[in-house]
Amino acid sequence: HHDDSIHYFIGAGYQWGAIYSYAMCYWEEQHWIRTKSIHAAEFFHGTLEIVDRDTPVTVYICEDKERPLAERVAKFLPRVCANYTVIDTKDYPLHISDEFRGYVSHLVMHAINNRIDAHIEKINCHPMEIRRYYRQLEY
Repeated sequence: HHDDSIHYFIGAGYQWGAIYSYAMCYWEEQHWIRTKSIHAAEFFHGTLEIVDRDTPVTVYICEDKERPLAERVAKFLPRVCANYTVIDTKDYPLHISDEFRGYVSHLVMHAINNRIDAHIEKINCHPMEIRRYYRQLEY
């Protein structure tokens, strides 16, 4: 997805803040890739109508009480989209009790996102610390 014209990130629950900042602070600010973060509860109220076969979408599913919201989006997407990725913290082994997985799933997502960032940075030959305007101009 390193050259997407726009990329949609969808998630809910404890991950929502991380998803929001990942889209804006990492992909937009550091990779210069246009993004939109969408809460899974709002996907079926607008975004649903602009997603088509080629729309790049990543759905984050974590292990908390709002998991069903993200699972609903992930279950629907294959019906209309062929360019989606689902990242589910449940797919990653953690040596802790299941009751605590939801509380630390943001750390799993952070590790995954760091790997994605490293690849995008290398593929695009664009170090993430380079900015066009942030701390470059007065505003």
